[in-house]
Amino acid sequence: MRAMKLLRTLHNVSDIFDQHCIRFLAIKGPVLSQQIHGSSIYRRSLDLDFLISQEDVRKVDKILRTKGFIRLHPKADLSNLQQKIFMARDNVACYEFASTRIEIHWRLFENPNYLDIAFDELWHKRTVIALTGKVLPTLGHSDNLLYLLAHGAKHFWIYLKWMDDIVAFSKIIPSDDYNEAVRLARKYDLSDVMFSSLDFIRTFYGKELKISTPPSAPRSKRYRRLISAFRCSFCESSQLGKEVSPRWARTLIFLRQFHLKSTFSYRMRLTLRWLINFEDLSELQLPSALFPLYIFLRPVFWLKRFIKGKTDG
Repeated sequence: MRAMKLLRTLHNVSDIFDQHCIRFLAIKGPVLSQQIHGSSIYRRSLDLDFLISQEDVRKVDKILRTKGFIRLHPKADLSNLQQKIFMARDNVACYEFASTRIEIHWRLFENPNYLDIAFDELWHKRTVIALTGKVLPTLGHSDNLLYLLAHGAKHFWIYLKWMDDIVAFSKIIPSDDYNEAVRLARKYDLSDVMFSSLDFIRTFYGKELKISTPPSAPRSKRYRRLISAFRCSFCESSQLGKEVSPRWARTLIFLRQFHLKSTFSYRMRLTLRWLINFEDLSELQLPSALFPLYIFLRPVFWLKRFIKGKTDG
């Protein structure tokens, strides 16, 4: 029942985008499940994800709200300045329709210094998936593999289903596409992330991968540190509700994200992202000229969420 509702909403949103000539890529969720497992319901999904061009964000927001979609994040209406800051800080706006959550992304990750392949490039290399009578565009094989590995690494592989996705992907990806993913990983300084993830899945998950790590793959200090962090994070996540609190687990993962890349720009962007939480704006409406005052009020809002047990940022 849940899966059918997701598929109906997926088709509904894709039809809306097609009608308004909005380029989009359906990522993760039922489309990924169909692509790598051969069934849209093999992997359980709680929401739908779409990637669009940053130029279309305002247009899509207006269209979806006109069609009855409720915007969940950001809840408050933003000024032009706040909108620019929001889009620089985050990479997703969330909506709800018929009890289904829809996430609209304008780049792959909130931190553009992690992996930021231009939408036009992703669109050019897209592939299509036939899903219950409709053809949907999604990420090409090389982009998708690197994205899934970078996504799993960013969350330190706390879910087995993400590892299962990589195992399944390794069975269908052509060798040329895998080699292209390796090239992209080197281009974006993600070789350690890619190869440590593959080796961790191979040894920890215990399932055979149909792709092999190149003999020249790095075994750097960062590679070894990531392997250790993946192991620790997965073990900690399995203990949630026991010794480790969700709040502390999220904090540990955030701190470990500093190990993913060593560049100053990546680490600075990771730090700055936590200076603004747009949930605060639903309680505090500041004109653009006074918006910088929020930086000084931020600790007050953070303390309020900490007391309530909500410290995601």
